[in-house]
Amino acid sequence: MFTPQQIDQVSFGRSTFGGYDMQQVDAFLEPLTEDYVTLYKENALLKSKMRVLVGKLEEYRKNEVSMKDAVINAQKTCDKMVAEAQAKCAQMLNSASAAAVPAAQNSDALVAAENARVQEARKAAAAKISELQEQLRTCIQALDR
Repeated sequence: MFTPQQIDQVSFGRSTFGGYDMQQVDAFLEPLTEDYVTLYKENALLKSKMRVLVGKLEEYRKNEVSMKDAVINAQKTCDKMVAEAQAKCAQMLNSASAAAVPAAQNSDALVAAENARVQEARKAAAAKISELQEQLRTCIQALDR
């Protein structure tokens, strides 16, 4: 294969009519043409490969955009699900608290009523004890006479 310097340094001898020697020109052009054809084919092949690679690159870029969109959508869905779960949890806690307040108030009322009943029972027992003690004293006094 010829280098650009070799092509630049070629000189042709003069022919008899003032032109260049056709055999020398043909001898130079033949390998040069072969090299040019080879380079032209290689260039066409490389351009074809480059088009394929550019196409694949575009496809990968589109896939990258699709993947980014999918990740963003997945993150949004995850965030939405977490927010919904937190809201449901808060609602359940509020419902449980709301249900517990009346139950607690009811149990407080029951405890107060039971305490009042116990207090009444103590008073009744104390009154009965006093009454029995009085009867016992009366009996003892009656026996002493």
